[in-house]
Amino acid sequence: MPELSQKTIEALRVPDGAREAYLWCDELPSFGIRAFAGGARRFIVKYRVKGETKQRKVSLGPVPERLTVETIRKMRRSGRGTLGCRP
Repeated sequence: MPELSQKTIEALRVPDGAREAYLWCDELPSFGIRAFAGGARRFIVKYRVKGETKQRKVSLGPVPERLTVETIRKMRRSGRGTLGCRP
């Protein structure tokens, strides 16, 4: 998987006929970007509640147009804290 950067996020496209596409982070596998067919992109974290087999995803917020490495790091840190919490 490519590193999350402005370039890789802009290159993320939703395939024809699909509603969404994902780009996952190498450094933190549970952290990624969800792109929607309408063009919106959001930071997300996936997690699993103990005792359940289903994976859940929680949105951390929209991806800004001008993404910086520091923004990505902040989003990773904030997402890390939500793991294990049931929304």
